[in-house]
Amino acid sequence: MSGAYNIEEVLEMACQIERNGGRYYRRAADLVTSSGARELFRELAAMEDDHLLTFDGMRADAATRAILLGDQDDLIAQYLQALADSHVFPRHESPADSIMPGIAEKDVLLKAISMEKESIAYYLGIREAMPASAGRDKVELIIREEMRHVTILSNRLAGLVRA
Repeated sequence: MSGAYNIEEVLEMACQIERNGGRYYRRAADLVTSSGARELFRELAAMEDDHLLTFDGMRADAATRAILLGDQDDLIAQYLQALADSHVFPRHESPADSIMPGIAEKDVLLKAISMEKESIAYYLGIREAMPASAGRDKVELIIREEMRHVTILSNRLAGLVRA
């Protein structure tokens, strides 16, 4: 990425994060044995689908206005690119592909918590670079909801550990 980058591309990466999350949670819902976990993962998949619609709408709107973001020292662009390259978008597998039949609910939860934290880190970078007029408040709402996902998943994991 260069110092000036297109918000549409950044938001498309956010859409991909949400697609990956939705697929992950749907696959988890299909393969876990606990009905409580199945319900939770279906709810989280629906939330990720809602986030996808939000980012996709922002992307379409940003494209028509041709908003460009930039930072003088290229730090935000480099940060977003590093996240996208290393953690947010694994090069060789979809996160959903890591869920195999018989996988322990604990393992699904640990991976989900990690993915949610990575998405928060990415969205914090977007928020930092986005002008208020481009929908910064929408990104902030999604960050808060992703934080809530981490809390929900962590609480479920803690319940498994105590049981």
